[in-house]
Order: sequence, then C-alpha cells, then structure tokens
Amino acid sequence: MLPLAYRGVGKFVAPLMLALLASCATPATFQGMVADRYDVARQHPVSVSVRTSGGSETSATGKTQISNNEFAKALTESISKSRVFSRVVPSGGDYLLQVVIVSLEQPTFGGTFTVKMEAGWTLKRSDGTVVWQEAIRSIHAVSVEEELVGVTRLRVATEGAARENIKKGLAKISRLNL
Repeated sequence: MLPLAYRGVGKFVAPLMLALLASCATPATFQGMVADRYDVARQHPVSVSVRTSGGSETSATGKTQISNNEFAKALTESISKSRVFSRVVPSGGDYLLQVVIVSLEQPTFGGTFTVKMEAGWTLKRSDGTVVWQEAIRSIHAVSVEEELVGVTRLRVATEGAARENIKKGLAKISRLNL
C-alpha cells in the first residue's frame, strides 16, 4: 500500500499523461496544403522543376512544421491540378520554381489559431535568368468550433496558410507572360 502522501496521485498523473500524449505535434501533410480551386489566368505550355527550402521537420514536443518534402509535394500537386505549367519534371524543366519558407508564425494557445506564413518565390528560366521573384504572405485561421483538439487545430491552420500561399503564388505565375 502507498504511503498516505502518495494516495490519490494516480487521479492526477493519469490525466496528465493522457494530455501529454494527446498533445504531440503532428506535421503538416501535403494533402492538407493542396487547394481544390485555383485562380488561373493562363496555363503555360512549358515544363517546370520545383525546389523548396526553409521548411523543417516536426518534433513530437514542438509545434506543427512544414517539411521541405511535404511542401514540394503539395506544390507539385497544386501545379498539376491548376495546370499553370504543362507538367512538373524532377529536373531539367524549361523553368525552375524555387520557393523558400521564410517565416511561419504560429500561436501557442487560444480559441482561434491564426497562422501567418511568408515564402520567397523565384521563377527562373533553364538558363538561370530570373523571370519573377516575390515574397508572398498568407494567413489562415481555424476556430475551436471547427477543430476542438489544439494540436489538430494548429496543423489545420498551418496547412491552410501554406495552401493559401501556394494559391497566391500560382495565381501570380499564371499572370506572367512566359
């Protein structure tokens, strides 16, 4: 039998452990960063290669992050769905699209999680000539009514900010004369 001082500790330890386990961060997924609709002015009949950087991996005890790999997959899928370019190739495309995640501002707690993202977009011809370069900012908010669990709410808000950034970037590229 436990000493009197330790009786009832289980009532507090078990819920605390469950809360800690339930609050493990989950990474942003490429599926959550791909939009359903795009504002495309023109579809360019050329190929593009995609490179992403500035992302980071999610640790179990940290906040949701966007990995370079998942962001590249989301960008590739978005280009394919929007048809801004005729096709995405692993390397040697007519153009190279480089997107660097510059900042990701995320809340620590609250009812509505608002995530702000800034990414630097650069489009180059295959000869290295810069055709277009711009910093794109996006924002996405998810309320407790939309998603009750905090870690999931943060992941969904982060994916939404990335999705909006991709939509804005592709819309701007579709307005270029390539």
